[in-house]
Amino acid sequence: MNIIFYEPQCSGLSHVDVNSSYIQLCGKVFPGHNMIFFGENEHIALIKKSLKDKSLNVLFIPVSIISGKTSRIAKIYNILNIVRSVIVYSTNINDHIIILSINSQTLIAIKLYSVIYKKNIHIIIHGILETIIKKPNRILGNILWFKNCLGILNNKYIKYIVLEHYIIKNLLSIIPNMEKYTHVNNLPFDLAKSSIGVYRENNTSKILFISAGYATIDKGSHLFFKLAKECFEDRFSNNIEFSYIGKTTSIQNTLIGRDCVTVYGGNSAVDMGIYHKMFLKADYIIFFYPIDSYKLTFSGVFHDAVKYEIPIIALRNELFSFYFNKYGRLGWLCDNYDELFDLVKNLSVSIDISILNEIALNFKKFKLDYSDDKQILAFKKLFN
Repeated sequence: MNIIFYEPQCSGLSHVDVNSSYIQLCGKVFPGHNMIFFGENEHIALIKKSLKDKSLNVLFIPVSIISGKTSRIAKIYNILNIVRSVIVYSTNINDHIIILSINSQTLIAIKLYSVIYKKNIHIIIHGILETIIKKPNRILGNILWFKNCLGILNNKYIKYIVLEHYIIKNLLSIIPNMEKYTHVNNLPFDLAKSSIGVYRENNTSKILFISAGYATIDKGSHLFFKLAKECFEDRFSNNIEFSYIGKTTSIQNTLIGRDCVTVYGGNSAVDMGIYHKMFLKADYIIFFYPIDSYKLTFSGVFHDAVKYEIPIIALRNELFSFYFNKYGRLGWLCDNYDELFDLVKNLSVSIDISILNEIALNFKKFKLDYSDDKQILAFKKLFN
């Protein structure tokens, strides 16, 4: 039996931790079986480097990431060719094909070939699900709207995997006929072993507030810089500092308060060593995700906040409310910007240690749900 992975979109560092974790998880769920990974060259090199279990038998096959600059006809031809190559690599009826991310064109190609070659395929859906909420303006965009592509041509060979129960609930409220084909499986990280603790490596006298990820207006990233500027203008910033860890090029021209924030990354991807170091130093992590966002996807940065046990400060939305309700207090949820600003101001003065202890215990509860044994059991069920 072969386990065949295909990563059609991510290049370089993008989703390296997630994809390498899926490989390692499958190594435990299907020990001794061959694994084949189709992906972009640099992405493959970084996954090889990140794999903790070097004994895994993985054959890596480089394929091109289809560029948006490619002509429409060439793009369709290349997608059909690559998807077919991935699917026909499976020669055993018991083989498992796992698609690690997806877009509209690739999804249609997979649906067609799954029927032609009668292959069982699991498709993991990440952030693209957010696009099914708002209808595109352009005619062609509407034809290839992911909502349309997701809802048609589904068949017995296709299983979709979303990353949490609140996501499947919201998905089914938009496309009810997806219930038969959609399953829930958490990100494949063994968080139970990552016991880092609330008191980390920040030995300076200043309190460090961080935010992280690929900065965009849609994620509210610019508000972190605005917050830093207003804290400095309000003159209560002598004992606090702000750092942003991630690429900020997409909002560079709109940033207010750039001089008040230390940026790691900026015009390029963040070195993972620096990312790790800054998460260890942080006292708090701030999220400005809009209140109506993340209804249909998971946040990798939120996952890292749990991993490093950093108390969370966020605008209240469905993602954070779900986990705070499930595991208890993981930090503070605010209803608007002004409330969050006042909270940062108060935290710069003092913090009740009992609250930090409560948060630390709740992070431990969260992590226990992501233990190796639970991950293996849950993943096995998907293939029965």
